[in-house]
Amino acid sequence: MKLPMGITGFYNTNETKPPSLSLKEVKKSCYLAVHATGATLLSFAKASYPKNYFTACVQMGQQQIYILINEHYPFVAFTSSVGDSAISFVDCPLLTTPLSAYFTILSQEVLMSPVQINEGVLTTRFKLDVELSEVEYDQLLFSCPKKLGEIIFNEWD
Repeated sequence: MKLPMGITGFYNTNETKPPSLSLKEVKKSCYLAVHATGATLLSFAKASYPKNYFTACVQMGQQQIYILINEHYPFVAFTSSVGDSAISFVDCPLLTTPLSAYFTILSQEVLMSPVQINEGVLTTRFKLDVELSEVEYDQLLFSCPKKLGEIIFNEWD
């Protein structure tokens, strides 16, 4: 898995700013994918500091699921709740197929994978192609994420 520079949302002002996904396109893609399943898109929140991700709330029968979309790269995760200090990632097979037309869907297994930083090297049980900047590594050392998903979807200040 590739972790491109800027995925955390942190960068030096003298570095190239990470790309930003279009709010309009992300919202449209979410609506189309959710509608294709017969579910209902209840709400959509843009990424705003300190969050580095968009949030969509979806009603599927009696269940609510949240779609998290990284603000800078088209990575998606699912969670059963938001607002907690730690995100509990889940899989959502019903939404995976339609959303995969627009985004890269990250599984619970990948997102919950423990991470370590040893001698400046980020490791996990999955092969990583890490392109994080020095500022991002500094933020990792400060924030101490325990799971890969906490790097991709964060609310670091």
